[in-house]
Amino acid sequence: MTDDKFSNENYRPPATDDRPRYRFEDYEDYDAAQPPATAYQTNYAPTRGATDQERLKDEKHLDQLSLGFKIYAAVNALFSSFPIIHLVLGIAMVSGAMGGGRDAPPAFMGWFFIIVAAAFILFGYAVSICSFYAGRFIKERRNYTFCFVMSCISCMFMPLGTVLGIFSLIVLSRDPVKDIFKKNAEENPLG
Repeated sequence: MTDDKFSNENYRPPATDDRPRYRFEDYEDYDAAQPPATAYQTNYAPTRGATDQERLKDEKHLDQLSLGFKIYAAVNALFSSFPIIHLVLGIAMVSGAMGGGRDAPPAFMGWFFIIVAAAFILFGYAVSICSFYAGRFIKERRNYTFCFVMSCISCMFMPLGTVLGIFSLIVLSRDPVKDIFKKNAEENPLG
């Protein structure tokens, strides 16, 4: 093989703007009398500093958490609707719609079904509404304490609530995020 087939002119790696570009020819036949070529200097000023990039990253994380809380609220409301079946069965037992024969369930079983199902439905809907408002407040960057408490409460509901709660606690515990909420509270004291 000859060197003509593998010359440096046939292959040049792609160069990006953020690193200096060197030519292979400058180093191929090194001669001490000939200094290597200097790198092409790009004179550009970065548009954002490191703190601005971190702030934008925190803002993005807060927006994602907001969406996560709203999705979690919808899923929680859906699963909280399942005890409606038990509520209807309890009402049917109490009203006598299941028959009044010898094998009819006792009335206290109907009331038990009604009370337990209503408690589960109300509790589930309350958590769903609070989770929706936590997502809304995170989007608006206000009511930090409410958002933090809802993050702690959502950790109790496995698996989706636990994952969302842990990630939201991690993000809300950062000092720059606390500053974002504090700055927004100072600018808009009435919300």
